[in-house]
Amino acid sequence: MDIWVAMRPTTHTNWGTPVNLGPVINTTCFDGNPSISADGSTLYFASNRPGGHGDEDLWQVSITPMPGDFRDDRDPDSAVESDKSNGGKEG
Repeated sequence: MDIWVAMRPTTHTNWGTPVNLGPVINTTCFDGNPSISADGSTLYFASNRPGGHGDEDLWQVSITPMPGDFRDDRDPDSAVESDKSNGGKEG
């Protein structure tokens, strides 16, 4: 079992094709149950790879921000709504 990632330009668009995270994250052992920290900086996952302390251990890896990630996603319609609520005036 491997961990995959899929991206999308905004939270309102469809997901792209999933991509395997490759040998930096995935091994020939079980690697699964991914979870991302609240601040988006760390990927946590379970694995039974060598070097652990039990059957399945929790592992972590830092996440490098990707160009176009949607942490600062803005709904293009929100600007329009903002303008409407302000009577179309700036400021």
